[in-house]
Parts: sequence; structure tokens; C-alpha cells
Amino acid sequence: MPLIKNGTEIENEWNSLAEGQSFEGQPNTLLSLQEFHDNYEAIKDSNSIVGVALTVDDEVDSLEGKLDQVALVTVHFPSFADGRGFSQARLVRERFAFTGEIRAVGHIIRDQYLYLVRSGVDSVDADRATEAEWKAAIEEFDTFYQPALNKGTAAYRLRHKRQAAAA
Repeated sequence: MPLIKNGTEIENEWNSLAEGQSFEGQPNTLLSLQEFHDNYEAIKDSNSIVGVALTVDDEVDSLEGKLDQVALVTVHFPSFADGRGFSQARLVRERFAFTGEIRAVGHIIRDQYLYLVRSGVDSVDADRATEAEWKAAIEEFDTFYQPALNKGTAAYRLRHKRQAAAA
């Protein structure tokens, strides 16, 4: 599956623990939320940088105050119709001021890419479109009704600026 970041295909540098394998401070290790909590003290003590893989049923709030050792958070989309990953990404980015990478994984379609970016997602691990199609998806719209985490300004704010400038 291609890994798309900023509309460009990149290499995946993260590895998950094999079944039965214990975390021993390996770099670029992607842990489930439970594995992260089980190994949190060891991660903190060893100053390891890890990733956390969230499922749609995981409580994002359990990461509060623990993201200083985390460089990657993945949010899982079990189907393109399940929007819980959008909420998880936004909560991690906005509520916890997470500055690391947020990656969407699972059943993601090209039409969702722009909205993933607007929710705080940096990269997408999906196989449903070419690199050119992912890049085009991010450039389809330049005005939005809802405010978001990316740099776009909401339409109502643009309208208020124009009205204030005309007055």
C-alpha cells in the first residue's frame, strides 16, 4: 500500500510488534494503545520515541499527558462510511496539541483526503488511488464553510472580512 504524505508517496519507517514480541526500546515501533499503556514507564525511562495505533473503539482521552514520547498516531478507518477516525485525529491534534504525525489507515477513499487533512491528518496509508489522484484531491476546493485545523479560512470569516473592509 502506498503511504501518501503531502500528496507524495513516501516510505513507511514504522514497524509493529510481532505477536508475542515485547517492547524493548526499538526505534520507530508502532504500539497498540494497550501496548503503549502497558509499556509507558519503560518508554518514558528509556526516552524511546514510539507510535500509537488507535482503533475506532479506543479512548483518545487516555493519551492525555502521555504524548511527549509519541511521534506518530495512527487512526483506523474500518470502512469509508465510519467517521470516528476524523474525530480522533482532531481531538489528538487540537485537544492535546500533538505536533507529531497523524496517519489515517484502513478503508480510505480519495474523496476523504482533503477532509482528513482538515482534521489534522498528515499522511494516509491506503491503496485506493494513485499518487497523482491523492495530490489532485487536496487541491479540489479552496473555500470551506467549516473552520478546520489546516490553513484554509472558513467562508463566513472571509465574508465578514470583506464586509468589515467595505464599511
